[in-house]
Amino acid sequence: MRPGYASVLACLVSSALLVMTGCGGDSPSGPPVATEATPQTIPPGYSSKSVHVKFQEGTNVERPLEGLPPNLRNAVVSHNKLFSLPEQKLNELRFKERGRVGTPLPDLNLWVEMTLQSGTDAATFLAEMKHVSNVEIAAPAPLPQPPPWIPSDFTRKQGYLDPASGGVEARFSWTIPGGNGHGVTIYDIEYNWLRTHDDLTTTGGVTLLLNPGDTNYPPGFEELECTAPCDRINREHGTAVLGAMVADCDTRGVTGISWGAKIGLAPANTLNLGYNPANAILLAVSNGSAGDVILLEQQYPVCGLPDFGPIEVLPSVFDAIQIAVAQGLVVIEAAGNGGVNLDQAACSGVFNRTVQDSGAIIVGAGQPPSSGADRQREGFSSFGSRIDLQGWGSGVVTTGYGDLYRDPDRPADPGFWYTGGFNGTSSAAAIVAGAAANLQGIALAQSGVPLPPFQTRTLLVQTGSPQLGNIAEPIGPRPNLLKAAAHIPCGRSCDP
Repeated sequence: MRPGYASVLACLVSSALLVMTGCGGDSPSGPPVATEATPQTIPPGYSSKSVHVKFQEGTNVERPLEGLPPNLRNAVVSHNKLFSLPEQKLNELRFKERGRVGTPLPDLNLWVEMTLQSGTDAATFLAEMKHVSNVEIAAPAPLPQPPPWIPSDFTRKQGYLDPASGGVEARFSWTIPGGNGHGVTIYDIEYNWLRTHDDLTTTGGVTLLLNPGDTNYPPGFEELECTAPCDRINREHGTAVLGAMVADCDTRGVTGISWGAKIGLAPANTLNLGYNPANAILLAVSNGSAGDVILLEQQYPVCGLPDFGPIEVLPSVFDAIQIAVAQGLVVIEAAGNGGVNLDQAACSGVFNRTVQDSGAIIVGAGQPPSSGADRQREGFSSFGSRIDLQGWGSGVVTTGYGDLYRDPDRPADPGFWYTGGFNGTSSAAAIVAGAAANLQGIALAQSGVPLPPFQTRTLLVQTGSPQLGNIAEPIGPRPNLLKAAAHIPCGRSCDP
């Protein structure tokens, strides 16, 4: 018997009949937020037409222009609240669970998006806004960035489900009640998905989390000169993420880590709101409950560089994550594919855990066993002391793209496409999200109560398979569900 197996089952399995070998079973404010200096020009990846402003407490955000000097007021053609949930709901989220985190939570009602008059210099506007007494944060509005995926070869298999240290012990977790993610909803925040893929029956009837009348068509891509077929690329990316997490458990195709979980889909970019991942997070929070998982399949330029790091570099996203964590949702965030050292001085403490901590689990990309450099950092993965965990950063077999398999009778039908090379911090984050969902499913099955987000993060880190190679470029350990499950407290008699 494998080490640790018996001790886990003694607590988690009430009958030998529950042990299976396959995939059967249970179907704040706080410390000041670090910010970078206002740029003299709008950096790449940000809009020169609109800005995001967070006002100080006490500001009448129904009329946010009233306190501005005439030159700034006249430069604004329109304004809207950044978060689309009603004020009462945002206040409820702010105050209901603040005891869970122990510090005051940010007031998301204070965030406003302003569209500037044609010809307005956005950098100058922002520089002057910094001197307005009731303005806390003024930043250019972000534009959609490519999801954190890169091409690769297709030689590896679905080993990320396997025993540690090569995999995350997903197959083991399936033998435990709740260990397939049953009772948990995973909310995926990105651009698009193929919800009708043949191996994703869980997603077939899922309605996108959108405001009435909105759609996830991404109009902002034109500004980034992203030529066709952008939508297809994003659709396949989202489909690959879903496959790694919730693909059907059957005798064909692939099987998701959390095949027993439900799925929620919140587009980061919509026709009416544009690129607003922070609002997508809040829509997921409003729809979900404690113990659910939010996966942020987004990345953004960080530390004054054109290279990608975690999306929480955007202050509105950081605030939204804090609200999510305070409600008991576990937030999984891709570290980004920019290869950025997040501990460098140029990052201005944005990713220094002693300065600020959103509560998210940030995930770097590690190499799989077949690479010959198992658990070592993939060269593209951003790294630093703020990174909590790693997942496979290459060679992930999942749904989508069609490079590994297409149905010979209908090769043009993407509903039957599979890939052998999904990768980047995208694949890594999806794997860790699945591990977190399975752990929460086990906790729910044992006691009916999910693990708090910070405890989930600590448990996965402390029980994971350690990073190898150059640990001076940290990406954290790889989850080990066998060891993590052993620490789930029994909520009932553990005797067989």
